[in-house]
Amino acid sequence: AYEIYQCDWSSDVCASDLVNPLKICDECETPKAKFSLRTSPLSMADPFHPNVTVGAEYYLVRNQAIGLDFSFLLDQINQTNKTSFGFIIKPTYKFFIKNDNCGKFLELDAFWKKVQYPNYNSWLGMEPVNNIPTYFKLTDYTIEKDVYGINIKLGNKFSLFSNKIFVESYIGIGARTIRYNIKEYPNLNLFMNADLFQRQTQTDKTYWGISIPAGFRIIVPVK
Repeated sequence: AYEIYQCDWSSDVCASDLVNPLKICDECETPKAKFSLRTSPLSMADPFHPNVTVGAEYYLVRNQAIGLDFSFLLDQINQTNKTSFGFIIKPTYKFFIKNDNCGKFLELDAFWKKVQYPNYNSWLGMEPVNNIPTYFKLTDYTIEKDVYGINIKLGNKFSLFSNKIFVESYIGIGARTIRYNIKEYPNLNLFMNADLFQRQTQTDKTYWGISIPAGFRIIVPVK
């Protein structure tokens, strides 16, 4: 017969700690670093504008952080065989539901996306008199798209590799406004068949829409 020695089995240990350095716990330890770097790998698979995103965040207090992400849009060929490029700037505010900087959180972000589509051309009225062109010239121009929006997201943060790397997954809902314009020539009436031109280029109009942001981020504490 064997006698089992009396032990304290209440120790808070993840089962994965015993077999695997890849530690994923229900509650991760609080990172001591207030400053972290972060990136979003799935941004390169964005179906509309693939981009490379890098950012940073700073903890104001134990369960609140502010952050800033910058995205560089990769060159992409659209339906008219024109390339596009641009950037996204996104400040964020994050609040962890528990009094900790791990686990479930709410995040509010606002963003500005700037996209340019160069290498278009059309007939532009030259030397106008009383807003009536004297003659028309085939002219190159660039279409610009400005997107402004705000999102609220619910996410979860957990640790990998003994709290050396963290991963956040999130999903949310937001609203955005989209505006197109001609970079070089703000007076669209000077283009030949101005009404048709504006409809085809979607310029001089504002569009509103709903978005559903979702994805994940990799976070590395620095100091």
